[in-house]
Amino acid sequence: MKTQTRVVVIGGGIAGCSTLYHLTQEGMTDVVLVERNELTSGTTWYL
Repeated sequence: MKTQTRVVVIGGGIAGCSTLYHLTQEGMTDVVLVERNELTSGTTWYL
């Protein structure tokens, strides 16, 4: 596991996954997505 990263996206809902996706499309490779339980199980879905 890496000990450093450039970007940490907190939350694996639609907003977090979209942010991570678009960052990688812009060429960023050192990014991490952190989610508490499982993807898309957070509050964004309930809005």
